[in-house]
Amino acid sequence: MPGDISSLCSKLSLDDDEKIQISVESLDLENLDESLSLVGRVLANRVINFDSIADLYKRLWNPRDGLICKLLAENTVLFQFRNLIDRQKVINGSPWLFDKFLHALSDMNVSQIGSKLDITSCPFWVRLHDVPIGLINKSFATEAGNIIGKFITVDTDSDGLSIGRFLRIRVDINISKPLRRSVTVIPVSSIPPLALPPPTAHGSGLLCQAAHSR
Repeated sequence: MPGDISSLCSKLSLDDDEKIQISVESLDLENLDESLSLVGRVLANRVINFDSIADLYKRLWNPRDGLICKLLAENTVLFQFRNLIDRQKVINGSPWLFDKFLHALSDMNVSQIGSKLDITSCPFWVRLHDVPIGLINKSFATEAGNIIGKFITVDTDSDGLSIGRFLRIRVDINISKPLRRSVTVIPVSSIPPLALPPPTAHGSGLLCQAAHSR
């Protein structure tokens, strides 16, 4: 039956009077500044009350010049900031949680459709323990980050070095795919192989709760 419906729909055509074109340039997009906006989706298995989301983040983020929240679709909200500093502060503070569910954020594009928005990645801080001293540097951090996801940056001391008890890297992780349980890295040197743990290796057991380990 689904195949028959798809076949019939593919044969439908519109008459000329059903095809109407409008000029996008004529629309008022002044209040939809992409550079000052973010789109967020709460990845929950139930519908979240919009007012609860808006009230929480207005208090939690406490933007200096206020925050406008608009419901785009189920669990999907458009956040409009008044300045770039407030917006960047929210990005730097991610990942965010709502009632223990991951609240993934992405840049806004005026061509997006709220109900079809697909946020597939989110930045996380990841700790890499038991890394040989010779590999506790930005070069290895970059390689390791790109294995786990997409490397963003590495946490360093005031002297610019990453040497310490562990490497702390920020990685953009694909949240639409299952996490690898572990990855074994074999350095091209005398350093023995080492296993990179998944970003859940802070005792959380859930990807979205990795934020608590920061």
